Amino acid sequence: MQKQIWVDYLRVLAIFAVVTIHATSFIYSDFNKIPNDDWWLENTLNGLSRFSVPMFIMISGYLLLGHDIGTKDFYISRGFRIIPALIFWSIFFLYQRAIRFPSD
Repeated sequence: MQKQIWVDYLRVLAIFAVVTIHATSFIYSDFNKIPNDDWWLENTLNGLSRFSVPMFIMISGYLLLGHDIGTKDFYISRGFRIIPALIFWSIFFLYQRAIRFPSD
């Protein structure tokens, strides 16, 4: 399958939208603490960026169209790529939590 550059452009757009969601997510608890105009601007940007996660799912679905691969083979091939990272980051964050909150 030939590389389609527009899919990469959609990924970049979705990445920026996810960053916007995370950068503006703190404002919900600051409703009366920051100026009203700032709150509304950040709230609007946050709301307009909510398309990003569904867009990533649709891009993944589009890229999987036309591939004849069984369900078992699909999960095995993805598992070999995802499970090592999952194990590494789980251990890393559990270790960080044990250091920061030793009494929990």
